[in-house]
Amino acid sequence: MSLFPTYKKILRIGIDGKLYCEHNLVAPLRVGGTCTSRPGHEFYECPHALRRGDCNVFWWKEDVDKYVLRGPEKRALEVEKKKLEEEKGVLERELAC
Repeated sequence: MSLFPTYKKILRIGIDGKLYCEHNLVAPLRVGGTCTSRPGHEFYECPHALRRGDCNVFWWKEDVDKYVLRGPEKRALEVEKKKLEEEKGVLERELAC
């Protein structure tokens, strides 16, 4: 699911709440330097971007904050996640029998 249709790469947020790139690695939060278009602004980028340059996964933190669920919606998803985890436990116990 892409939260940013204009971006070339898809934003994936794991169950742990972290952002992942196409390499399935956590995209660390970094700060733009003085030579960037937005100095001092935070962004997420693929860990391979600096070393290999073969991944252009990049998201400004303010865009992520704007589009990612929070507040009541996030709590509702957490409740749903807990329900699913409980159901999974019940099914696993049934399979073990």
